[in-house]
Amino acid sequence: MVAVKVLPSNWSTSVALADLGERVEELLGPMVRHAGHWVVLAEDARRRYVQLLVERDGSILAEAVSNNHLAPADAWSEADEGRLTRLGWEPPCLPERPNWNLLFPRRRPDIAHVSALVMCTMRDPFLLEDTDVLVLTVTRAAIAGPGGGRPAVAGSPYCAADQDARSGIHV
Repeated sequence: MVAVKVLPSNWSTSVALADLGERVEELLGPMVRHAGHWVVLAEDARRRYVQLLVERDGSILAEAVSNNHLAPADAWSEADEGRLTRLGWEPPCLPERPNWNLLFPRRRPDIAHVSALVMCTMRDPFLLEDTDVLVLTVTRAAIAGPGGGRPAVAGSPYCAADQDARSGIHV
C-alpha cells in the first residue's frame, strides 16, 4: 500500500534552491490532476518571485515578478530582462499582464519542463546559488476573478484562499 500525504490548502516552508526543482515537481503533479486553482510561489530574500497558477484544466500560468512590483534597488536590469526573454518569458504588458509570464496551455503540461524553467530563472537572472533559501508557499486560489474569468493570482483583490484543509492535495 502506498502512503498518501494530504497537504493543506495553505502552507509555507523554507527550501534551499538545490531542493526547489524536486519540490515543484512533487507539488505540480497532483495539482494538475485535481480540480481546483492552486498558486505555488517561490520567493527570495529580495522579494523576487516566480509563481505558478495551476488552472482547473491542468494548464499552468507561470509568472516572474516584474519591475512593476520591485523596489528600485532590486529592479531587473536590461541584461536581466534579456535573460528572462531568452528563457522564454513574455514581457509584462500593463494592465493585463503586470509580470513576466508564460502559459503552458495544454492539459497535463510537461511538469519537468515547468520545474526546469523555475530553476533556470532562479539561477539566472535571480543569481541564486544552491544554498540560497527561498520561501515556498502553496495556496488554493479563488475560483474566478472579476466577471467569472481567469482567477487572479496572489496579491490581487480577487484572490481568496480556501481555508478548508480538506481541499488539500494528495501526494
